[in-house]
Amino acid sequence: MGLGQFLKNAVFVDDKATSNPKKTESSIPVNTTIAYQPQFVSQPRKKQPVDDNIQPPSNVNGEIDENIFTELCKIIDESALKTTNYLDLKKNVDQLREILTSAKEEELIKAAYINLKSHSPSFNKAVISSSVDHYLKLIMEQKDAEKNIISEEKRLKVDIPLSKIQEINNEIIELKKQHEEIFAKISNKETEVSTIKNNVESASVNIRKKESDLIATINHMKDLLNGDKNNILNALANVN
Repeated sequence: MGLGQFLKNAVFVDDKATSNPKKTESSIPVNTTIAYQPQFVSQPRKKQPVDDNIQPPSNVNGEIDENIFTELCKIIDESALKTTNYLDLKKNVDQLREILTSAKEEELIKAAYINLKSHSPSFNKAVISSSVDHYLKLIMEQKDAEKNIISEEKRLKVDIPLSKIQEINNEIIELKKQHEEIFAKISNKETEVSTIKNNVESASVNIRKKESDLIATINHMKDLLNGDKNNILNALANVN
C-alpha cells in the first residue's frame, strides 16, 4: 500500500463527524507505540469541487479525477520525506482510530504527535507544517505540468479546429462572392443574348420585308415592261 493510498483513506475529520454519543470517551495513553511504515494510499472522494486555487472554466463543474489523484499520490510516494513528518502523523492517527474507536479526533492527533515525538525528538509542529508545504509544492508543480499538457490538448483539439472553422468560413464567404460574381456574369450574358436575339428577330423581319418588297417591285416592273412590250408590238404589227 503506497503513501498516496493512505492519504486518501486516512483523512482527518471533524470531531462532530467521528464522535459517537453512545460511546464513552476514553483517554488515550500517550506512550502508545505504533511502528510506522510509510504508506500513503488512495480512494478519492467522487464529485468533490476542485480546490479554490485552481479555477475551472465558469461553465464546467469540476470533479475529482481519480486518475489524476492517483498520479499525484505516486508523485508524493516517490518524493516522500525520509524524516518523521506529516504523513507519519496521519498514519499514526489512522491506526489509533482503529484501536480507540470512541476517541475524539483531537485526542488521536495529540496521542499520535506525542508518540512520534518520543521516537523523533526533532519532530514538532513546524516540521508538520513544512512537510505539508513540501507535498503541496509537489502537487502544485505537477499542476503546472498537467496544465501544460491540457493547454497543448486544447491547442490541438480546440484552438486549431476553431481556426480551421474560421478558415473554412472565410473560404465560404469568398466562394459566395465568386458565386455572386459568376451569377452576375451569367445574368449579364443572358441579357446580352436576349438583346442580340431581339435584334436578330427584328432584323430578320426587316430583311424578309425587304425581300418581299423587292420581289413585288420586280414583278410589278416585269409586268409593266412586258405589258408595254406587248402593247408596242401589237401596235406595230402591220408596220415594217
